[in-house]
Amino acid sequence: MTQMSDSHVPDGSRSRRNPATTRGRPPLARTLHDLAMPVLALAPLMLAACVIPPSLSVGNQDAGVNSPPAITSVRSTGEELLQWSQAPFAVGSGTMTLSLLDTDLDDTLYVRIFVDYNNPMNYQPSARSQCEAGPSKTAQRTAVCPLNGLCQPTDVGVTRGMEVLVFDRQPDDAGSMTPLYQYMSDPAGLSTSRFYYLECESS
Repeated sequence: MTQMSDSHVPDGSRSRRNPATTRGRPPLARTLHDLAMPVLALAPLMLAACVIPPSLSVGNQDAGVNSPPAITSVRSTGEELLQWSQAPFAVGSGTMTLSLLDTDLDDTLYVRIFVDYNNPMNYQPSARSQCEAGPSKTAQRTAVCPLNGLCQPTDVGVTRGMEVLVFDRQPDDAGSMTPLYQYMSDPAGLSTSRFYYLECESS
């Protein structure tokens, strides 16, 4: 430590100079300072002990995040159907083309179309149309569903609720589990949906 100028102090006091660690400190301050020194000395070791090494498990590093499927567009006869809009279809004909997105490239996507699914008076809670989009090398998929059974004669002139659901696991088409016809036995299964107001017309 650099010697400070203290020419105003008698010469005899220089030989009795206190160490720098205790100069001018009351007893309590000296005690706290002495206790702090070992803690500061151990601080680098404590910080080093908190470092978590990266996982060396190849399985954990390669495991992807299970992502839900997404519906990017729904089209029929070249027209895009906007969610919550009216969707006119004729009895016994037509197709629906869905553009889908799923970053889990190995997943098969299952499309199911339900009509008045939550209506307690509905005599047909099962899917009225279904199609699939198999695994792909890209996240974009396309599925084309036939609509031969979408509109029934009893639906003509009545506005129905139509739900388009996409599952990334096989749903229970037998209807033996709840929710009926929408149950997935795989707990990792995810789904997405769009809703429309179905307007059925005579063919």
